[in-house]
Amino acid sequence: MNNLIGKTLGKYRLVAKLGSGGMAEVYKAYQPGLDRFVAIKVMHEHLSRDPEFVRRFQREALTAGRLMHPNVVQILDFDQIAGVYYMVMQFINGPTLKDEFRARRRQGRGFSLKTIGRIFQALGSAVDYAHQHQMVHRDLKPVNIMIDDNGQVVLTDFGIARLLDGTQYTATGALIGTPAYMSPEQGQGAKVDGRSDIYTLGVILYELVTGKVPFEAPTPVGVLMQHLRQPLPLPRTINATLPQPVEDVIVKALQKSPDDRYPSAGALAQALGEAVHLQPGDTLDHKPLKTIAPPPQPENELDPQTGSFTPVGLTPQPPDPVVEAPTLPPQAPKSVTGPQAQIKVPLLWAGLGLVLVATVIGGVFFWFNRTAGPVEAIVQSSATATLNPVQTTEVIVTVNREATATAAWLAQDDDRDGLTNGEEQTLGTAPDLRDTDQDDIDDFEEVNHYKTNPLREDSDGDSLSDGLEIRQGLNPLSGDSDNDGLLDAGDPDPQQAPTATVPPTATAAATSTPVPSPTPEPTAAVDDSPPATQAVQRPSGPAPLGVFQDFEAGRTWRRGDQPNGTFSSSAAQSHGGDYAGQLDYDFGSAGNDFVVFLQSQALAGEPTALTAWVYGDGAGHFLNAWIKDSAGQTWAMSFGQVSHTGWQQMTAILDPAQPWPSGSIDGPDNGAIDYPISFQALALDDGNDAYQGQGTLYIDDLASQRGPVASSSASVKAGTPANATEPPTGPSTSSD
Repeated sequence: MNNLIGKTLGKYRLVAKLGSGGMAEVYKAYQPGLDRFVAIKVMHEHLSRDPEFVRRFQREALTAGRLMHPNVVQILDFDQIAGVYYMVMQFINGPTLKDEFRARRRQGRGFSLKTIGRIFQALGSAVDYAHQHQMVHRDLKPVNIMIDDNGQVVLTDFGIARLLDGTQYTATGALIGTPAYMSPEQGQGAKVDGRSDIYTLGVILYELVTGKVPFEAPTPVGVLMQHLRQPLPLPRTINATLPQPVEDVIVKALQKSPDDRYPSAGALAQALGEAVHLQPGDTLDHKPLKTIAPPPQPENELDPQTGSFTPVGLTPQPPDPVVEAPTLPPQAPKSVTGPQAQIKVPLLWAGLGLVLVATVIGGVFFWFNRTAGPVEAIVQSSATATLNPVQTTEVIVTVNREATATAAWLAQDDDRDGLTNGEEQTLGTAPDLRDTDQDDIDDFEEVNHYKTNPLREDSDGDSLSDGLEIRQGLNPLSGDSDNDGLLDAGDPDPQQAPTATVPPTATAAATSTPVPSPTPEPTAAVDDSPPATQAVQRPSGPAPLGVFQDFEAGRTWRRGDQPNGTFSSSAAQSHGGDYAGQLDYDFGSAGNDFVVFLQSQALAGEPTALTAWVYGDGAGHFLNAWIKDSAGQTWAMSFGQVSHTGWQQMTAILDPAQPWPSGSIDGPDNGAIDYPISFQALALDDGNDAYQGQGTLYIDDLASQRGPVASSSASVKAGTPANATEPPTGPSTSSD
């Protein structure tokens, strides 16, 4: 199809190309009458001459056009002009869920469990609505879920949807979809119903909480076989912080048998909401997504007001073309005479080629049928016909008019990446996309130079993309480039192993908490859901009164000399945003155990107290803050014993007269706090020297304040929770 940018289709001015698919190309267009942008799906020219595919294209518009749901893309129009068939859709100026998830991971984020719960409430409602209208999507995946300007998720691309009780409108024998997200029954080519979409939603949920899809293989056939035969790798083996109830939801959604899955998408969403403790009414309407990924940026976009536009047509059209009523092209004549008869000999050879290909495919198909049911024989790569130009994989079981590969085409290199189309078919990569896995390395370079997997963005599974590792001088085939025992994603210096710290020299202290080393070296701070891919620069200058650490930016905490735990940003729990600090402690001796995590932040405004939201485990350990004043004195100021469970706010009063475990731990000890001060560290000290065991606390929204503070009693429980409300009985029920 010729590029239609700068053309008009009826009342629509095509200003940019958004993507391409196996059936159509997608353009951004301007509608002057309503002063709005729309997306237009234009049927491929060679298909518009086939009545069967025209009917399929029209059917897609009619069936999807019946859907009126806030989380389903709106179909606005369907028409044809001069043999060009097109469908007009709502234009969504936002990123896909895939792009947003990738952008967050690159900034050390991801989605919190509650945010994922809200996303699935919207998706569950949209999918159930489509199922009630006798439509199965059959190609759900993050790239087909977009995020609009209002922070809502919108389901797109019903291009391969199938009426539940009607005729299948895909080509005969075709199995179209994306193998990584296919249900076992769809991969076998069996009849599917709404429960197939439930399985696919389970795959998406698995990916959002672990950072990867459950099944991966070098070829699409291998992926389909794993969906069919291999047991599910449990999500908690990848993300150990994932709550068991969430894993239970994923396991049920991904059952091999449709009868063992949730009966509806809404039931899946409800179970997930309960697992992450979403409160009634806590939806994306209440707390919309705030995207960090940019919306699509089409190249060479025309200005719809000043650009030059000409009507689409094979013959000159009047300045204001009249929109023709939708019609189907006439049936092809039964015989060909005249000049057209000259094409019979080439067609004969093409037909013989098809017979040969079909014979080979039939043998492969028959062999797999004997062992595990039908699988794909030809892999055709094409873009999804949605608003996003990201490629997908279509698995075709038999030869059809959409995927006929000739010898000439196999020898070509459509994407000019150095691999022929035939080589890309063998590899399972996209022949029309230089970088199939979108890791910023061309397929050719991955195969022939770096030896990385062109079908996986992260070949070594360390949560850093291959392209990012190569740019940073890391080894994309090893999760631990410097062999120091720390994964690159959580290693402060992944190119050099950390050196041992020098034991601190302490003066008399009022607490058993250790003195920090002047220049302590960091230890691993692994972010488990999912790991950070790059450090975010911390703000410069003193932090004003208020929250100075919300754990959203992925800053690294450096552990002291005692290897009794880890502290990192995590989405497993949160109080005020998507993340909190996860403190995992391991007190193994029968003596005094403690662990210290250091991160310096100057504090402005002469604060008189520090506050922190703490998700307690009820073990009764002391949580202390270390501050350093302008005289060089380091103080421990205690939040008190963490004897509660669930979220509570705790307060550490900055007063030298506070009882143990507060007190001076290093410096001149002049009996006064000399301002300005800086926050230095968090320390956890066992509440009983005889304690031996492990546990986890979550800490969020560290803040400084000045003014009257409710004083705690002068006891070992000084600094008890400032929030007097009853603690929740389970994981966080905050609105994060």
